[in-house]
Amino acid sequence: MRFLDHIKIRTKLLAGYFVMILLVLGVALAGTINAKSTADETTALYRGLMLPNETLGLAGRMLVSVQGKVSNAALNPSKATISAIKNEMNLLSSKMTEVQSGDMLAQNMAGMEEIAASWSGYQVAVGNFVTLVAGGKNGEVLKSITIGGEVQTAYENVSRSIYKMMNENTLAGEKLTARVVQTSRASRTTLLVVGAAAAILAIGLSLIISQNITRPVLVFAGSLNRLKNGDLSRELSAAVKQRNNARRDELGEIGRGLGATQGYLAYMADQMTLIADGNLTVEIKRYGQKDELGMGMTRMTEGLRKIITQLSESAEQLTSSSVQLANAAQESSEATSQIATTIQQVASGITQQTESVNKTALSVEQMTRAIDGVALGAQDQAAAAGKASMITGQLAAVIQHVAGNAEAMVRESDTAAAAAKEGSSTVADTVNGMVKIKEKVGFSAEKVEEMGARSSEINAIVTMIEEIASQTNLLALNAAIEAARAGEAGKGFAVVADEVRKLAERSSLSAKEIGSLIKAIQQTVRQAVTAMGDGAREVETGVNMAEKAGQALAAINEASQKVKKEAEEAASAAVQMATSANELVAAVDSVSAVVEENTASTRRDGSADARGQQFSHTAGKLSAAAKRCGDTV
Repeated sequence: MRFLDHIKIRTKLLAGYFVMILLVLGVALAGTINAKSTADETTALYRGLMLPNETLGLAGRMLVSVQGKVSNAALNPSKATISAIKNEMNLLSSKMTEVQSGDMLAQNMAGMEEIAASWSGYQVAVGNFVTLVAGGKNGEVLKSITIGGEVQTAYENVSRSIYKMMNENTLAGEKLTARVVQTSRASRTTLLVVGAAAAILAIGLSLIISQNITRPVLVFAGSLNRLKNGDLSRELSAAVKQRNNARRDELGEIGRGLGATQGYLAYMADQMTLIADGNLTVEIKRYGQKDELGMGMTRMTEGLRKIITQLSESAEQLTSSSVQLANAAQESSEATSQIATTIQQVASGITQQTESVNKTALSVEQMTRAIDGVALGAQDQAAAAGKASMITGQLAAVIQHVAGNAEAMVRESDTAAAAAKEGSSTVADTVNGMVKIKEKVGFSAEKVEEMGARSSEINAIVTMIEEIASQTNLLALNAAIEAARAGEAGKGFAVVADEVRKLAERSSLSAKEIGSLIKAIQQTVRQAVTAMGDGAREVETGVNMAEKAGQALAAINEASQKVKKEAEEAASAAVQMATSANELVAAVDSVSAVVEENTASTRRDGSADARGQQFSHTAGKLSAAAKRCGDTV
């Protein structure tokens, strides 16, 4: 089935569907042909055998009826019996004509001819019989209907031919029925065989097409799953690759694209491996204008080359600097050796001079020690005083900054306290206003409820008015009846009673309208009472929330007052600290000045001895320096 690899998927699917449709049409055609054959045989059975048998049976019964009329006419000859025979013969003649003109099978033609011949003989015999009856020839009439007579013989011939053909039709019908059953079974078997073959062919075709599609799809899916995990699927067999490359359908294009993608990624992986191994001379091949990975690899390689070049240049510069430093160190070593030699010579002479000077300075040294001790103490004191002055100055600056912050905090605390106080006052006013609203709403609700009660009383009054109007109307009606009884004397009273009745009707109507209005007012009052109750509850909720807000603002106000108080105390303490710090700075400056004066005085007192000591001290330092230089060299 390699040829399927060169057919597009759409064409394969359409071809598969088309073949399945053809198979379905073939099964349907076979069923139609078998059904038509069965229908034709069934039609032949019905029209060629069953209907003729039914007609022949009816004709046989009519023949028996005619023969009965003939026998009756032979026994009771009259015009009525002759007329009855003629009528029956006409009906039988029509039925026999229907039998002869109906559909029949080829094998029934001989039987039908026999029936036609015997029927003609029977018609002649009956005609002769009617003539004999009309002529009053009773002997011949009786003879013709007895066994062996003309009418009886003709009757037996017709009856025999009819029932013979009916028996033949019955036998033919049984054979045709058996053939119809056999045809039906053959049709069913054919349909089953054709349907099974079509189903097997359709399943096989579906399996072939699906396998042709799913096999490469599974290969591609496995490759893509490995590809997402970083495996570039280099282990695909050459046969699979060759078959994928040989396909000319969409799956072949997908396979070639996947192979190209794997090759592209494998190439990039190989190039990255070379770069990782230190080979920066590789040239990345770009696969197109939109090869982002290739362009990125190219930029990365160029960047690594630049970095390596810079590192190489830096290494060369470091090597050159190291060489220069080594040369300079060598030259320094040589110069140091010369200097050390010279210093040793100088040190030798200085040592000799030192010994003589030490003897001279021994007597001065004791006095110098005392003066030096005083001078050193004064110097240390002066340095400490200067350091204390500097630290004290810094402390004073910090304290002044703290004092400024404390004053700013006091101002902000004043502002916050004022805002909290104002908010607390506003909330208190709001609470008072909402309490008043609550009281007014409660009072309004009471009045509305009272109005509802009054409306109920009004409703009772209206009911009473309706009852009075009804009674008045009844009285007016009675008065009108009595006035009518009074005749002419009661006419005026009747007019008055009629007016009273009309007034009562209007009063009743007005009372009903007032009742309707009262009911509407009561409904409105109930709604108003409900709304006012809801409003009262909402107002109470608002009062509670406002009280909570007032309490929160009071707490904020109290906290603001505490913060303000603490800020004022901190500001006051900061001012005091700033004052003390300024005084401390002044005191430290005074002490520093005194110490400097004492130090200067001490130096002046020891200057004479210092000149004698200076030479000895300098000589000692030179000797020690010379010794250190010698040790270093």
